[in-house]
Amino acid sequence: MMVLWIQEYNPCSYNNYCIEADNGTWSGGYVQIGDESVYISKVAVNKIAGEGETYTFPEYIGSLRSDTMDRVLNQIATSIPIFGQVYDNINKKYTNMTLDIQSELLRRGYTKDSVFFIKRTNMPGTLTGDVRFDVYDVSTGKIITSRIL
Repeated sequence: MMVLWIQEYNPCSYNNYCIEADNGTWSGGYVQIGDESVYISKVAVNKIAGEGETYTFPEYIGSLRSDTMDRVLNQIATSIPIFGQVYDNINKKYTNMTLDIQSELLRRGYTKDSVFFIKRTNMPGTLTGDVRFDVYDVSTGKIITSRIL
């Protein structure tokens, strides 16, 4: 019990957690993610492997904000009309998918203290180059929901 108490108040950094998880040496414990200290079990790490991002719920909601890449793509879109139409269509679908996921998480009772891993998987062989988004609860390693864009 004493070790867990020390870990809770001295969580490891997210970078150290990533290194240990990637090396298969993560044994569970508290990790500092943003302003939150979150317990991540060894089981959760084994279930959540792949490319993606970890978010607290407020960070995930904020992930729809435009960033530098969006501004660059918007500039290209305005100069090449067909690219603009494709970009606008994909951007709209991504925004709608993200809002749909956020709504489902709220309906399921997740709160500002919840932490998620959003895993992206390219789906080769699809005509439209689809990407699957799986949303995991970081504390349990269980999948919450999934969408295809």
